[in-house]
Amino acid sequence: MSDAGRGGSAVEPREATPRGAGPSSPGESSPSVPVRLRRNLRPTSEGLVFLLMTFGVGLAAVNTGNNLLYLVLGLMLSLVVLSGMLSDFVLWGVRATRRLPRRAFVGAPCLVEIELENVKPWLPSFSLAAGDVLEGEDLRTRLRSLTDADRATYYLKVDPKSSQRAGYLRVPTERGRLRWRHLRLSTRYPFGFFDKWRLLDVVDELLVYPAIVPVPDLERRLESLLGRETARHEAERRARALGTEIAGLRPHRDGDEARAIHWRRSAALGALVVRELERDPGREIAIRLDPGDTVGLEAQARLERMISRAASIAILAHERGAHVELLAPGVRSPRVAPEAPIDPILSLLALLSPRAGEAVPSPRRDASVLDVTDRALDEAGARDDRASHDRSTP
Repeated sequence: MSDAGRGGSAVEPREATPRGAGPSSPGESSPSVPVRLRRNLRPTSEGLVFLLMTFGVGLAAVNTGNNLLYLVLGLMLSLVVLSGMLSDFVLWGVRATRRLPRRAFVGAPCLVEIELENVKPWLPSFSLAAGDVLEGEDLRTRLRSLTDADRATYYLKVDPKSSQRAGYLRVPTERGRLRWRHLRLSTRYPFGFFDKWRLLDVVDELLVYPAIVPVPDLERRLESLLGRETARHEAERRARALGTEIAGLRPHRDGDEARAIHWRRSAALGALVVRELERDPGREIAIRLDPGDTVGLEAQARLERMISRAASIAILAHERGAHVELLAPGVRSPRVAPEAPIDPILSLLALLSPRAGEAVPSPRRDASVLDVTDRALDEAGARDDRASHDRSTP
């Protein structure tokens, strides 16, 4: 899935991390390659006025034979030729690179940066504009629809052998892979008579995560689950006097069990020392996503809401220090530890497309399960309706 819009808080752009197939990485795209089009020039409204005036002066010069009018006509035509030559020099020797954000969520503005590099040894480039063309868009229709407001980034001057970077905000509208196909590099330099452009092949891909939505009572339920899990695991650990990681050694104290004594180190020091174990947090949250039937527009819209809720639950549980795992039809995600990024689960949700008949895997024995089902959505909607009714009732 892919698509986009444009639009608060921007996300820091990433420099490089390959994502998906293709010759480019999201942080730095592949070398820009020009695409040949028969038409890469369009007169502006001011340019049309100037051309009409030139045509009128030419007619008057032919009809009257006035040398002064021929002189004015020659000057006006030389401006047209000079405009074409200078605009070619501006577009020549400019390379483009697109830098994408580390993360992007549906409905949240993300920053897309375009860096232009002028490889010309002596000549600067002036008044450049760069606009993106997405995969699936009709190329010629998109180029005709590019107006001043649609130009994503603008560069007043790019010095020789240097680069300039500018960015714009984009608001993705669908989860999944968002692919860029081309980049339109244009200029109206020097007189604004013509809009001249080159189309560059700058292919990039960004994985858009599901929207983050508020989940009613999630904070309270997570506190209840995580608190209960922690107490249970602490009781089991005390009963076994076992841990998972050795934090270090400390002097023996009354109450320490004999199995915790480090006998070799104690013999060397002449005093009892015990192994001090890291506390295993014992917080396991399994998010079980069971969409049921996914056929039809209403079922698809319901699936998207459930995926957004699952992503929101995963992020909040991860922030609360839980080990998080996602269970979906035919899919079990890696278990994400609190110190690891949550991206594996978000990536799975971004590309999730359940098939009919696929079963949801069973959770781990020591995990607390949070269900994201049709019934859970209905109950949440009913709570929201009751809350709004209570607020509206005097």
